[in-house]
Amino acid sequence: MVKLMSYKTVFPLYAYAALALINVIFPRAVFAHHPMGGAAPGTAWQGFASGIAHPIIGLDHLAFVIAIGFFCALCRVRNIGFPVALISASVLGSLVRWNEISIFYGELFVAVSVLVAGVFLLLRTRKMIAFSGIATIGALFHGFAYGEAVIGAESTHVIAYLFGLSLIQITIALTVYGLADRLIKMHRKDNNSIWVTSGAGVSLVGMAHLALLIAA
Repeated sequence: MVKLMSYKTVFPLYAYAALALINVIFPRAVFAHHPMGGAAPGTAWQGFASGIAHPIIGLDHLAFVIAIGFFCALCRVRNIGFPVALISASVLGSLVRWNEISIFYGELFVAVSVLVAGVFLLLRTRKMIAFSGIATIGALFHGFAYGEAVIGAESTHVIAYLFGLSLIQITIALTVYGLADRLIKMHRKDNNSIWVTSGAGVSLVGMAHLALLIAA
């Protein structure tokens, strides 16, 4: 007999389905990379606000950061250094793009990194070294996409942007980790549904982004 999932583990599936529907209706908005409509921040405050907004308005970026939080919970990572290292990689990628250095197929790698992160969760793969390598490369490309929003901005505005970007990412990752850790403790005997719903949801976002790139 198939064991029914509780609403606390099924809810993420509905949430991801809703996000997928939004993606179909408003694909450009869901995968937006310009919090200020394409304009570079003109003040430090605008830079900070833009940095806070960027990983939230871009569903691909949000899914990637969420996946990091879930993976830390899956592997019982207690050291904050792991998510901080990945976020630092995204900051480095942003600085590379700010210096107007171009990378071919950057968006493709962003989509693939989200898809792969989702598969790791779906399969409950606890290979820390493999995930670290893939996630670090993915974070660099996500950061490269983030950097698109500050091309032409002054250095002080960029610093504020990167501060906001780092702050929101670590906040999301740690929040997701806390929630996932609590769910694991609530479902000690059978928590497979947690990884099925989270992994499928993240993978869905990656596939949707990839489909948009192919169709473009």
